[in-house]
Amino acid sequence: MSSGFAVGAETSQSNPNVVRIAVDEWPPYETESAEHFGGVLRIITESFAHNGLKVKYGWMPWKRCLIVAERGEWDGAAVSQRTREREDNFFFSESIMTVKKVFFHLKTVDFDWHSYEDLGDFRIGIPRGNVFGKKFQEARKSEKLDIEEVATQFEQNFKKLHAGRIQLFPAEMEAGYDYLRKHYASEFDLFTHHPTPVQVVTYHLILSKKVEKNLKMKSLFDVGLRQLKKEGKDKRYLLDSIQGKYRKQ
Repeated sequence: MSSGFAVGAETSQSNPNVVRIAVDEWPPYETESAEHFGGVLRIITESFAHNGLKVKYGWMPWKRCLIVAERGEWDGAAVSQRTREREDNFFFSESIMTVKKVFFHLKTVDFDWHSYEDLGDFRIGIPRGNVFGKKFQEARKSEKLDIEEVATQFEQNFKKLHAGRIQLFPAEMEAGYDYLRKHYASEFDLFTHHPTPVQVVTYHLILSKKVEKNLKMKSLFDVGLRQLKKEGKDKRYLLDSIQGKYRKQ
C-alpha cells in the first residue's frame, strides 16, 4: 500500500487487485501523518484486505477527490455522506461511521439556535464540496443564510472564526476539536460548540460508476466491512483515532 498522487500512465484499470482511493485530510479519522492513515482508512484498508485486495491512497482537497473519482481517474473517494446528486455517479458502500456535525463558535459570541430562522444574523464559513443536509441547503437557497465558502476544511475556517471574520463554522465535532487541540492549544478555551446538531450523518466509501470493476469492488468491500463490524474492530479503530493512538511520535 502506498500514498500520494498518481504518477505516469497509471489508471484505475491498471491493476485489478489494487483499489485507488482519493482522500482529503480529515484528522483524526483520515490523515497522512498517522499510523494506518487514521481509523477510517484502516477500516477501508482491512475491509478490502479481507478479500485479498490492496489500497492506494492519493491525498488532495475534497473537491478534487470528488472530481477525479467521478471521472474514473481514481476508483473512488473516502469518505462521503449520501446525497441524491452523488448517487448518480457513485456506488455507496454500507455505512462506515456515523458522526454529528455542530456549529463551532467563539465563546464571546452570544449564540443559540433551534431553527434556521435563528441563523440570519451570523456569517457562516463552510468548505467547498461539503454538504450539511437538506434543511441547510434549503435555507441557503432561500438566502436565509450568510455563507462564505473556502477551499480548506479546517485551516481557513478556524482562522476566520478566531479573527471574527465569520461567527459560525459547521463541522464534525470530534474532528473539529482534534484540529483545535493541535493548532490552537494555547487558545483552545476560546472556542466552543452548540449542542444542537446541524446534521447527524453516516459516511461511506464511494466508488465511481465509470470504473467497470467497481460494482464488484463495492460488494467485496461490504463483505469485509461486515466482518470488521462483527469483530467490533470498526468501533475500536474509530475510538483509537479519537484518543490519538495513531499519532506518530
